[in-house]
Amino acid sequence: SQKGFYAHGQLGAHFFTEKHKAQELFGLEAKSETSARLSWGAGVGYQLAKFDLGVRYAMILPPSGDGEEETDPLSYIALRVAYLIPIGK
Repeated sequence: SQKGFYAHGQLGAHFFTEKHKAQELFGLEAKSETSARLSWGAGVGYQLAKFDLGVRYAMILPPSGDGEEETDPLSYIALRVAYLIPIGK
């Protein structure tokens, strides 16, 4: 059983799907675009006997030179409260 403070780092990908309607020759047509972006995050937490409390800051990097419009990075802060379920005891 682990209890106390911890820190963690994350590296991953965020996948986006955008759905919109475009004007075509014979009316509206639904279109969908999907993209993937690199992301990183860092967080801290505290584990109690039955609960895990944590906070994480994450940043999603803009696309890199593949013809997409240049944008600023996206970022967010995530809070987590988890109930720990004992398995195998």
